[in-house]
Amino acid sequence: MEIIGGELGFVGKTRRGRCFGHTLNLSAKSILFGHKADAFERQLSGQAPLSEAEHLLWQKRGPVGKLHNVVVFIHRSDKLTDLLRELQRTAFDQSPDPKVRTKKPLDVVLDNDTRWLSQLYMIRRALQLRDHIELLIARYRVEFE
Repeated sequence: MEIIGGELGFVGKTRRGRCFGHTLNLSAKSILFGHKADAFERQLSGQAPLSEAEHLLWQKRGPVGKLHNVVVFIHRSDKLTDLLRELQRTAFDQSPDPKVRTKKPLDVVLDNDTRWLSQLYMIRRALQLRDHIELLIARYRVEFE
């Protein structure tokens, strides 16, 4: 860093190299979910950007935001987690396929800002558990309200 600093005219000891992958990840999240993504929205849709309030509402109620809220609710509730596991066990036990009957229930994966690709993992697991999560919400809707 000192050599680069000497070439570019800054003190190398006071600077640090940033991980390109981390910078790219933060940039993508900023574009998809962050504040002030107005330029991206205008370019993408050709329409006026969302207001700050509309953007915050989209974050809460957009598809990934909705999934996050459902996953958090299930993850924080022992009762709902147990019910989700039980729904899976019931489905596995009723399957005629012996391989399916030996499967173990899966839990939801909660995304985390400090874990790489955690939203992707949350979405993938939710897709795996989609039928079970939908059934859980349908049967125990009172818990979600």
